[in-house]
Amino acid sequence: MEILECYLDYLQEGPATNAAAGAVGGAVTNPLLAAGVGLSAANLLLMGIRTYKDYFTKVARQCADLTPGEKAICMTRAKMLAKNAQLQTIKSKMNACAKTKDPQKCKGKLVTKMKSLADEVKFFSDRFKALKQKETAQAKPQPQAQPQAR
Repeated sequence: MEILECYLDYLQEGPATNAAAGAVGGAVTNPLLAAGVGLSAANLLLMGIRTYKDYFTKVARQCADLTPGEKAICMTRAKMLAKNAQLQTIKSKMNACAKTKDPQKCKGKLVTKMKSLADEVKFFSDRFKALKQKETAQAKPQPQAQPQAR
């Protein structure tokens, strides 16, 4: 009954009060969302986006003091790892679609997003490998022609 009482209080406060409260500290003010009842594909995808942003920020901080060439490699790696973390988050939330109003539609949206993220992970992975090879090729000293002994 506690959820019902919270929901009735939420309805009585009105949308302006609830919107203002939601802006403070990023807390979830909708009791249905807090209880997990208001799940939707959009909410699940939003969790994935938050995972990407948090993970990317954490990993990208390690790239701050690098040279431009190394920083490009580091940032590409950070994007690849963050997109992979987002993909894993969305995969782990796939079972939550069963609790939504339209589970098939939810799963369809998540599958579409997962395919898109898998393509992005592959792109950043290929880009990372190409940048690493380029750096390795530049780091190797060019073989010099040795004088022939007569």
